[in-house]
Amino acid sequence: MEKRVIFITKEQRVLLCLLSSEITGIKKPLQEADFNEINWELLFREANEQTVTLMLAEAILPYKKYMPKSFVWWKHTVVNTVAANIKTVLIEQELNNIMGDYPFFILKGMAAASYYPKPHERILGDIDFLIHPSHKHQVTQLLEKNGYQDWNSEHICHVVFKKDYARLEMHYELSGIPYGTPGKIIREFLQDALEHRHMAVFDAWKFPAPNDLYHGIVLLLHMQHHMLGEGLGLRHLCDWACYIQKTYEKAFWNVMLDLLERIGLLVYAKVMTKTSSLYLGTICPDWANNIENTLCHEILSDILTGGNFGRKNPARSKSGIMISEHGKSGTRHGKILNLFHVLRHTTAVKYPVVKKCPLLSPFLWFWRVFLYIKKVLSGQQTSLFKIAAFAEERKNIYKKLHIFEINEKKES
Repeated sequence: MEKRVIFITKEQRVLLCLLSSEITGIKKPLQEADFNEINWELLFREANEQTVTLMLAEAILPYKKYMPKSFVWWKHTVVNTVAANIKTVLIEQELNNIMGDYPFFILKGMAAASYYPKPHERILGDIDFLIHPSHKHQVTQLLEKNGYQDWNSEHICHVVFKKDYARLEMHYELSGIPYGTPGKIIREFLQDALEHRHMAVFDAWKFPAPNDLYHGIVLLLHMQHHMLGEGLGLRHLCDWACYIQKTYEKAFWNVMLDLLERIGLLVYAKVMTKTSSLYLGTICPDWANNIENTLCHEILSDILTGGNFGRKNPARSKSGIMISEHGKSGTRHGKILNLFHVLRHTTAVKYPVVKKCPLLSPFLWFWRVFLYIKKVLSGQQTSLFKIAAFAEERKNIYKKLHIFEINEKKES
């Protein structure tokens, strides 16, 4: 039998063990020696950097007698995180009232949390929601009527609205949909997603969410988008682990696996499923068992090295600009082409005038490159050489996932 290669820290091992207990309900045997040998400061910081603070807070309760009493900052972090979660839920409930009869559903966040055994343990971020593209103008008017302001940050697939501490991302398309045939297949598949929404539950609150089949696609697109970009954290892996644990026996998986093969995400789904099984103790269905354990460990190491959205190492996080074009092209393009696409896209977002006058684009590109070089020389930015080294290291792992690689002849 293939052996797992383990070279993670004691703190990370304990964290994974505790997360597994929360997800599966099976308590792993942790002894006093396990806690005497760890650095509690590192354990808590790891949980924060991976955005799994609340899961650790509950999982650690049976072992709190081993916890140093001096970690007041940890308790404050937990309380503040719970308060932030409650605010987010209240904002979502306000959004429910604002939207009226316009169909929408929540992406990630509370939708992902609804698959957790204890939904309140999942830390929430901004509220992302999907609408029909044809309703963009009407929903914008509704939000503005209720005090939200367009934050002048229109993205390729969403618009940001803010009011006080509330931040909404109104999507008219999912993030991470790729170019070419896979993107076409995904868009066709998602056409009826809003019609198949259902009311999900987050503790005492109900909200519209995609059904199980569509939620799986939402998760995978979101995960690969961030993995090939700034980086994936344990929170994302827990999202997928909880989803698999709750749905693996359902009939929709026949449709799901066929779709994943057609769009080039089947290998990725298998790897994330088996990684979840090996390190978080969740079920590994037969369809994911053929993935090598060593690849799963490379993925886990990548997650532990980067942290949630790459927050552990900003230079490593920035290397995503050389790995892929916001996850829309897999790993098939080189560093220079990826850089150019990112420059072109971010310039169009930063300077909307180029949409009316495309001839300005080259001048703005050179201006932004000049500003970047100036910041590198003054020590305010990381050099492209250092970023390129991180990109090479990460891409060597991601290429094994074959993201969005398909048989074009079969789909034509």
